[in-house]
Amino acid sequence: MDATSASGWWSCGSCGIDAELPSAETAGCHVPCPECSAPMDELWSWEPAVPATSWVRTAA
Repeated sequence: MDATSASGWWSCGSCGIDAELPSAETAGCHVPCPECSAPMDELWSWEPAVPATSWVRTAA
């Protein structure tokens, strides 16, 4: 999984399998289950964490 792209967690209502998939590849698509080919449902998605670079401790 590419840690720099958004991800989604998908679940199949037919057989119960869960999968983490890249959001860029699944956006607007019907995602078939790899086990039973039934359509999967996206449960949630998230963006990758980006390190904060705007704060810098300065000497007082």
